[in-house]
Amino acid sequence: MMTRKDYVKIAKAISESRSTDLGDENVLNEDRLIEELCTIFKEDNPNFDNTRFTKACNEWRDYND
Repeated sequence: MMTRKDYVKIAKAISESRSTDLGDENVLNEDRLIEELCTIFKEDNPNFDNTRFTKACNEWRDYND
């Protein structure tokens, strides 16, 4: 079960994933967000598979493009 601590970490990951490359802080950098989330999930579960999660995210992104 997720706790408030987890929600705070996820909110921070989203905040830190904002792209400033184009000068628009309201655009999320999806790759950066995936990396941040992988870090959080790996801290929570040492068996978390970053590669599998990243692949699933990219498949979903490609499917919806």
